[in-house]
Amino acid sequence: MLNCDCDKKRPSFTRGLLMGVLIGAAAGILLAPKSGKSTRKELKELAYKKKEEAEVMYSEASRRVNRKIRDIKAIGGKIDKARYEALIADVLDDLQGHNEISSGAAEKLGLQLRSDWDMVRRQITR
Repeated sequence: MLNCDCDKKRPSFTRGLLMGVLIGAAAGILLAPKSGKSTRKELKELAYKKKEEAEVMYSEASRRVNRKIRDIKAIGGKIDKARYEALIADVLDDLQGHNEISSGAAEKLGLQLRSDWDMVRRQITR
């Protein structure tokens, strides 16, 4: 199994994914007739929940890409940047096809996974 240092990349992905979700949710919560304390509590809980969801999504997609890389290497195949990006596209298509993520989340997740290429390349050339 590939051991990538994916935790280093999660914060930027998580922040990007959360921004879109939180803006819409915050608007709805802020417009609701509730106390400030209650509203702040709801926003904090929402942010925490969405952060966890983004981390789980990233971990799952990364796990699937790594599994595909292992399968290709097991049959003697080579992985270059173009093939790595094709694997990412396959995984994201699969996640979207099963309605596990939205197209916006898939786009952000794809950017994050593509930015992992240098780290993945180092791992597969060992």
